[in-house]
Amino acid sequence: MDFKDIDSFAQKLQAKESKNPPKHGTMLDPETVAVENAALNDMGDGNWIGKLTEYRQAHPVADEGIIWNEKSEPGKVGPRFTCTVKIPESDEIFGSGNYGFSSKVASFTTKKTAKKYAAMLAIEWLIQNNHMPSSGAARFPKAAAPPAPIALRAPDDAQTSYTSQVPELCIRLGFGVPRYVITPYLDIPNNAFWNGYADFGHDPRIDGKIGEVENVYGKKSAKEQVAKLVVLFLRDIERQRLAKEEGTVEVEIVEEEKKAEGEENAEDGLNSDDDKKRKRFSSDASATSNKAIKV
Repeated sequence: MDFKDIDSFAQKLQAKESKNPPKHGTMLDPETVAVENAALNDMGDGNWIGKLTEYRQAHPVADEGIIWNEKSEPGKVGPRFTCTVKIPESDEIFGSGNYGFSSKVASFTTKKTAKKYAAMLAIEWLIQNNHMPSSGAARFPKAAAPPAPIALRAPDDAQTSYTSQVPELCIRLGFGVPRYVITPYLDIPNNAFWNGYADFGHDPRIDGKIGEVENVYGKKSAKEQVAKLVVLFLRDIERQRLAKEEGTVEVEIVEEEKKAEGEENAEDGLNSDDDKKRKRFSSDASATSNKAIKV
């Protein structure tokens, strides 16, 4: 090979090298690797793509509900993939920003991982803004039905209305039903406080104002307060009558017992006299019998 041939070979080799420059470095930079590892740790094994799809199906929208945008870029040891997702609930494009305090956007070695990362960011936003429960379920649990309202007792129930008890007590005790006298506490317009009492009319057994109250808020409340005192008054009379009747019965029972005891004692006395007579008769008969034997 002469010098001309050597020069020609060198020129061809130089041209070939210019078309295929040698690769300088075959390792990713540490920050890219650190961001990817941190994002993978955040995602874990969660089915983020499936959860976002399920959420959209449970909450459909008129327009396109999920907009994915996948990209790939050449890397030192292979292509790097990124993905963003857009949902109508937010103006944010999830997956497009830098990761944490890093200057890098999270990129991955597979398309699916990049898509999974964007879906996770979207779901985190939905939870933080009360569009999705913290469990990641598509819907919030249904609220428990409120308990059925408790039926209130009728106003004439004896447990809640004293005015309803007064007529029954009066009839049972032989009194007329009283008249309620309710008058304003102050002689002013729109008076809200009242005085009151019960009037049993001309019944000589009950004298004066019964159940008198003063300065009670509300006319209806004043009447109820009067009725309460009247009920207590009538029940006291009823108790006294029952006690008197029970005392009378006890006296009658004692007298009957004494009478019966006296009759029993008298009968015992008669029986005793008869016994004495029988003894004497028996003694006389014995003596006669003895005399007969001797004879």
